[in-house]
Amino acid sequence: MKLVVVFLFVLAVVLGTPLDLKELRTLTKDKEISEKESPSTIPLAPSLPQNKAGYSFAVDISTPAAVSNFQCLTSNGYQAVFIRVYSPTGSGTVDTAGITSVVNAATAKIGAEVYVAPQTLGSKQGYQQFDETYTALTNRGVSLRTIWLQVTSPVNWQSNQQSNINFITSFVQRALQYGVTPGIYTNSYDWQQITSSWSGLSSYGTVYLWYWHVLGQGGNGESSPDFSDFRSFGSWSVASVKQFAQTENLCGLTVNRDVYPSNFKSHAVKAVSKDSKDKIQVGCVFSNC
Repeated sequence: MKLVVVFLFVLAVVLGTPLDLKELRTLTKDKEISEKESPSTIPLAPSLPQNKAGYSFAVDISTPAAVSNFQCLTSNGYQAVFIRVYSPTGSGTVDTAGITSVVNAATAKIGAEVYVAPQTLGSKQGYQQFDETYTALTNRGVSLRTIWLQVTSPVNWQSNQQSNINFITSFVQRALQYGVTPGIYTNSYDWQQITSSWSGLSSYGTVYLWYWHVLGQGGNGESSPDFSDFRSFGSWSVASVKQFAQTENLCGLTVNRDVYPSNFKSHAVKAVSKDSKDKIQVGCVFSNC
């Protein structure tokens, strides 16, 4: 009898372990901008809602995209795309494929924003990772007006919250020195865990907020495509962008989907125009160019 009990106990542990690990991976992964999923293996994104007057829609991506992908997005009603141009790989590195995607977005005439997924556990400070990003974009003929810093997944940040604040401050200050408006991609939980709900960004003037709220991956995990769930946190009493969906298949890309007020839409065309120095302008969806 004792042997039977022991056997059943071991069997329950063994069978239970994969489920527990799967749930843990899912909870962690939901907080990251999608990177590795193949579009062919994930569900198609639902159609855009037809009753959302006052809102415009965007996607964010961390994988390469061609001109045809962006043309498909515009034909499906999307006004802008957020493109990763810096990766936490190694000690932190420029995402050259992302920068090529920025150029492709310009050709497709879709509003383009760029974001940095930083490496905060290495030796490079925030300002250094900004400098690398800025230089790489400039070398490809891109004039930068707005840049977004990803502040998510506390496990990828220092356990010392003041060190994290210093990193973020370093990045924001450097952007402002170059005349670039900074924005932060985060949510209230991430911000509390990473910075202890720091509100000091208000001293730097305009710092946009792009927050995420999803219930899971795919269409069944979407939250409402509006700002009805937003609550003030940190130094923000208003948000500029909301990510309401993660890991969906759209136009041959794995994307997350975002919503923002339509009053910003007038700048989207300028986001891909060229100035007198024949440079592609990006980051103009929320900042004047």
